[in-house]
Amino acid sequence: MYKTFGGMLLLCSMATSPALATVFLIAPLVPIDTVNWSQIGVDGTALPTNFSANSGLGVTVFGNFTVTDGLVSTVCDPVTPLNCSWAPPALGYAIGDTLIWAEDTNFFGSGPITLSFAAQSGIGAYIQTTSSGQFSGSLQVFNGATLLGAQAFTSDITGNPLFMGAVSAFPEITSAAFSVTACGSFACDPNDFSMNTLQIYDASSTPEPATFALAGAVLAIGFGMRKRALNASKTTLATTIAALLLPMWAQEPILDPSQLKLMSTSPAQLHLGRSPVANNFIGTPKLQVWQYQMVSPRDGNIYAGSIVGGNPFNRGARTTTIPIVIIPLRVEYTGVVRTFDPTSADDGCLGAGNTALSLTQQSTIFQPANQVMNGISMGNTTFPDAFQRASFWPSVSTVSPAYHLGLSVSVAVKQTISIVNNTTNGATFNFGGNCSTNATTVDNPARMGLVDVNFLDPLLKGIITNLGITPNQFPLFLLYGVVISNGPANTTNNCCILGYHNGSAIPSNPGQTYGIAEYDQGYLFQGTKNISVLSHEFLEWVNDPSVANLVPDWGGLGQVGGCQNNIETGDPLSGSLMPGITMPNGVTYFAQEQAFFSWFMGGPSAGAGGKYSSNGTFGGFAKACPNGGTN
Repeated sequence: MYKTFGGMLLLCSMATSPALATVFLIAPLVPIDTVNWSQIGVDGTALPTNFSANSGLGVTVFGNFTVTDGLVSTVCDPVTPLNCSWAPPALGYAIGDTLIWAEDTNFFGSGPITLSFAAQSGIGAYIQTTSSGQFSGSLQVFNGATLLGAQAFTSDITGNPLFMGAVSAFPEITSAAFSVTACGSFACDPNDFSMNTLQIYDASSTPEPATFALAGAVLAIGFGMRKRALNASKTTLATTIAALLLPMWAQEPILDPSQLKLMSTSPAQLHLGRSPVANNFIGTPKLQVWQYQMVSPRDGNIYAGSIVGGNPFNRGARTTTIPIVIIPLRVEYTGVVRTFDPTSADDGCLGAGNTALSLTQQSTIFQPANQVMNGISMGNTTFPDAFQRASFWPSVSTVSPAYHLGLSVSVAVKQTISIVNNTTNGATFNFGGNCSTNATTVDNPARMGLVDVNFLDPLLKGIITNLGITPNQFPLFLLYGVVISNGPANTTNNCCILGYHNGSAIPSNPGQTYGIAEYDQGYLFQGTKNISVLSHEFLEWVNDPSVANLVPDWGGLGQVGGCQNNIETGDPLSGSLMPGITMPNGVTYFAQEQAFFSWFMGGPSAGAGGKYSSNGTFGGFAKACPNGGTN
C-alpha cells in the first residue's frame, strides 16, 4: 500500500548496493511490526549508551547513542502543556507517543542513533531536532558491515517531524543509523534530536523505485570576542540620608552623602584578574550553559555567548538544575571593632529572630511563588526561573513549556575576613537613622562597612578553593551591612558597589564563576530593598556567566552613565523594583526589574507581553550609545 499526498506518490531516491536496490522513503508504509519505546521507561527516564527494546512480534532491537547516554520523552498533551517534555504534537508525533531523545545527562546531544536487529526488509521512523526550525537528516542502512545505501533528507521550513525510512526486496537490513546533519535555528545542536516509534516493513510493501532531490543548508558563522573586565553593580546613596555624628562613634568617619558620587559603570574600571579556568581539567564538571549566535538587528553584526541552564528554544526542554552554594561572609574590622554578620539576628531591621541569611533562603530567589511578568503568569516558581521563561516567552510558551531553570541550594560554613579599620583595605562609617536596635559591635546601628574590591576579590577566590567548590557550582557570597569600593576604602570617593559577579571571559567555558551581593536593609540606598541587589547579580550571572556576552553598545540609563556592550540585565534598570511578593514568612520581597535578552539585541520582542523588561518599563529595545536610552 502506498501513501499519497495531494495526488502525488511520496517515495524517494534509490540507492544501490552491489547486491540490489534499497529504496528510501519520505513517508511511512503500512508496517507489519513496531517498536514502542514506552516499554523502556516513563517520561524522563535516563537511558545508557546502549539499550534494547522488543517489537510487538518479538524482534529485539539494540540501540546505541554515539555520545554517552540519552532519555525517554513523551509528546505533551496541550491540555496540560506545563507537564510536557516534548512539544508541540505534529504529523508523526501524536499526543502520548514515547520518544527516544538523543540528549545526555549533561544536556548535550548524543546522536546519531544506531539501531541493530535481525535482518528485516524495511524500517523507518519519524525524527525531529530538539531545536526549532528547518533541519536536515541522514539515514544509512547496513547489512552487517556492508553499507546498503545512504540518503539525505530535509524537513519543512518549520522543522516538523521528518520521516526517514528504507525498504529492500528481501530481508537484508540489519542496522540503521539515524542522524541530523544540520540545523539552522538560533541555538541548535544537530546531535540533539528525538526518534518516534520504529516501524518494520516486509518485502511485499517495497514500492517501485522513484527519485527526489533534497537540499540542506548549514549556516556557518564566526564571531569575535573581546575580553572585558569584571562587571560590577553600583548604586548611589539616597540624597535624603542625614549624616548625624553621634558622640560615641566619633572615632569613625562621618558618612556624608554629599561626598558620594556615581562611579563609572564601565566594567574596565575594575582592575581585577579573571576567575581562573585551571579547575576545568578533564573530569571536572563544568557549569551547564547553552550557547547562542545571532545577528543583532541593531547593527547587523554577529554576536555569540552562553547563558546558564538549558536552551529555552529546544523542543522537549525541561528543568536544568544548577547547584548554588550560599557563603555567608562575616566581615570583621579590628582596631575600632565593628562586625557585620549575615548570620546574626538584627531584630530592628529584619524582624524578630531573622537574619540576612535566613531571609535570603526564604526569598523568591530560591523559593517558588506565583510569578507574573507583564500580565502573564510564569507559574509557581522562583524569580530567576520566571525571568528566564519570560525573557524567551514566545518559544517557552509554545515549543518548550517544560523549560525551567532549577536551583539546588546549599549553605557553606560561614567565612570570616578580617580588616584593620580605617585603612585603604577597609573602613566603617557612621550616619543617622538606622533601624537596628543591636547594642553590641555586631551589626551596629548607624554603621556601614566598606571594603576595597582589590583586597576582597583574592580572598573570595581563596575561599572558593578552600571549600572545594567546582565550576559546575555557583558560589554566592552574602554580605550584610557592608558594601564595596573600587579603590581605597577609607574614603567615600570610591563608593559604592553593592555586588558583582565574575567569570573566565570564555563564553563556552565560563570557568569558576562566582558572585557577591549584600542583603539590603532598604534605608540607606536609593531604589534597593531586601533581595533587589541579590536578584540583580544573580540574573546577570545567569545571562552573562563569563562576563563576555557582547552586544551592541548601550547605556545612558539606569546605573550606566556611559556605554557598555555586554548583557547585564540589571544595570539598565537599577532602582526599578518588581511588585512585591509576600512569602509564607510574612516578608514582602522586592526583586529588581531586569531587561530581557531582546532589549540588548534589538528587533521584535522575544519577551513576555511583547515588552523588553520584566515589569514592562522598557517598551522598546536599547538605543545606540553614546546617546543611549531605550526606544
